[in-house]
Amino acid sequence: MVRRHTAIVRNTSGKGRLGTLFVLMLFAVGAYYGVTVGKSYVQFWRLEQAVRTEVRLAPGITDDTIRRRLRAKVAELGLPDQAYNIQIQRRERPKEIIVKASYQVLLELPFVDRLHTFKIEIRNPL
Repeated sequence: MVRRHTAIVRNTSGKGRLGTLFVLMLFAVGAYYGVTVGKSYVQFWRLEQAVRTEVRLAPGITDDTIRRRLRAKVAELGLPDQAYNIQIQRRERPKEIIVKASYQVLLELPFVDRLHTFKIEIRNPL
């Protein structure tokens, strides 16, 4: 007995292809948003790490040296002018140093623009 192989006939309306295209489009939009927003967060993280390093070294260096190094980092990262306003406080009780910085970045995304504020405040005992 010989059986014929019959092909399965699928609906040819294109639903499978449209679903794949929709998922690829969502992935592309997510990647675009991720790169745009991610760049700002990576720059913030790098400045925050520089502040942490300077605060650890603070007992042996002056406030002017800390400010100069952090402003050089701000320039290297290409951050807005607001980021150059770095506040340094040394307290006696408790004996500590506090370094603060904040700046705003306009995230220009499709269909929406958002002004995001990044704030850094690092404390360390002296």
